[in-house]
Amino acid sequence: MNVFLCHSVCGSVFVRGVFSNRMILLGVLAEITLTLFIDFTPWGNRLFSTTPIPLGIWLHVVPFALTMLLCEELRKAVVRRLHKTHLTVE
Repeated sequence: MNVFLCHSVCGSVFVRGVFSNRMILLGVLAEITLTLFIDFTPWGNRLFSTTPIPLGIWLHVVPFALTMLLCEELRKAVVRRLHKTHLTVE
């Protein structure tokens, strides 16, 4: 979530789009693939001494990602509004 939110200083992720930067998308997909390999395959479990993470634990991440999205979009909206106000005053 964070990499998509930091893609622009003041532009909304909804306007810019998740698929606008293929390199970021490929990096995120590689990270997810590697995480799934480490957590859910016998080879990854042996190599990194891990065990599969239960779905319930993964679901605990969702509210935090959504909270990050909401807070960052609100911050960007305030920056855009202040920037627009600053430009019209001068």
